[in-house]
Amino acid sequence: CKEQLSNGKSVVVDNTNPKVEARKSFIQLAQKQGIPCRCFVMNTPLELAKHLNYVRQNQTDGEVRRIPEVGYNVYKKGYSEPTKGEGFSEIVQIDFIPSFNSKRDEALFKQWTSTER
Repeated sequence: CKEQLSNGKSVVVDNTNPKVEARKSFIQLAQKQGIPCRCFVMNTPLELAKHLNYVRQNQTDGEVRRIPEVGYNVYKKGYSEPTKGEGFSEIVQIDFIPSFNSKRDEALFKQWTSTER
């Protein structure tokens, strides 16, 4: 990350980073380089996250294992909502909108959903 920023490149940190402390080093690095550090929060309700967990497992025919239930609890317990006070120049909220690469992916996604809501 540091090397790429020093070379004038843009960097995306693709991680959950639920805690302030986990985000801090990236924010400080951006500040040292004098560049903005934006945060993108993926708004994924717990029910949807669990659904996507099953979809991912089935989409990969079991190659990607399901995240165990305890993983959600650990994440939720340690989660701190990002704030501009941490040093972010912007916080963008993004709602989940499904997009499919194939009919199979769409079918797997819809397998456990109801269209009659």
